[in-house]
Amino acid sequence: MSKVKILESDHPDLAEAGRVAIEQWRFRPWTVDEDKPARQEIIAPLVFRLDLDSPIHTNQWLKKLQCRDVNEQLLNVPEHAWVDAAPFHYTRAYLSNVFHVTQLPKEQRLEWIAKLNKRVPNIVRSCRSGPELKYMSLLPEEIRKLL
Repeated sequence: MSKVKILESDHPDLAEAGRVAIEQWRFRPWTVDEDKPARQEIIAPLVFRLDLDSPIHTNQWLKKLQCRDVNEQLLNVPEHAWVDAAPFHYTRAYLSNVFHVTQLPKEQRLEWIAKLNKRVPNIVRSCRSGPELKYMSLLPEEIRKLL
């Protein structure tokens, strides 16, 4: 990384910490051609916030989540309330976090969230019949790739 600039910041110390961290980033080399220039500009929003409603590394938690854990959380939950259970709530929250809000068109994010919500009954039934499965393997492909 070179020529790192802070475009906007409310706190100079956090801006400096972000700049120092970004300068250490490395990307896999690519073959330069007309569609892939040797230098590329990248804008990476860094948002420092305390979100008490989501685990600190939501995507890591979701990647490790087993269906048996989903089953435990939904043990005494009626079907109409499944969509509000923690795994689905955190998945929607992850899709709605500041990074994805700035990187994905709103319509696409809302479409993916609607697709997830529609798939909830199938995910829960699959988890109940296969507690050894990973929750993430049952998510729509677009969401899996994003995690």
